[in-house]
Amino acid sequence: MASFSYSEPNHNPWINEDKSLTSIKNALILGEKTGHIRKRYDDDSCDESSSNFDEEVLPSLKLISVQREISKKRRELNEVKLQIQKRMQDKETHDITHIDKLESKIQQVKELNNHLQSILSCKDQVVNRLQQPLVGDYIKIDAAYHRYVSELFPLVTPLLGDLNMHLDNISWIKSTNFPKGRTKLESVLTELSSAIAGLQSQYQALCQLRKGMNDMYKASANNR
Repeated sequence: MASFSYSEPNHNPWINEDKSLTSIKNALILGEKTGHIRKRYDDDSCDESSSNFDEEVLPSLKLISVQREISKKRRELNEVKLQIQKRMQDKETHDITHIDKLESKIQQVKELNNHLQSILSCKDQVVNRLQQPLVGDYIKIDAAYHRYVSELFPLVTPLLGDLNMHLDNISWIKSTNFPKGRTKLESVLTELSSAIAGLQSQYQALCQLRKGMNDMYKASANNR
């Protein structure tokens, strides 16, 4: 049985190689020399192709580089997930961790405290007012009509606001006497009513004309 001896080649300090791959490269070179692994390069060009040995000869090294890239991407992904988790936690706890939020809540508590202190300072007045009976004139309305009454008041409010002005106008008309002006006013109202009737008839004629033009346009479009 033949025996083979292998001596480690002298290491060149000027060659930039990964020391962790030296044993793998030596094992592959020994396998090629013994004939167990098919040679992929000539011995004469060994020195020239030593820089490309990792990429061209060893597919496993490519797998290692891919694994390194995957690990790098995973670390970046984990970092992004961590940042997202931090943002979510900050959103959930910002009311007790942010200084501006705490200052706002402290200010609200101070205002509430001042309000309560003002109430306590007027305690006797408040108690006296609460002990007095509630007296007033109210409109008694059946519960079934409460909704209609609540809708009525917003409509009546503007009229009540202008009620004084209307009452003044009525009083002025009642106290003023203009017999000649009344005749002129009646003639003006008659002319106004006739003019309004004429405008109404013209408006109806315009509506009919518009309808007729639309019908003609639709008929011409259908004929095309």
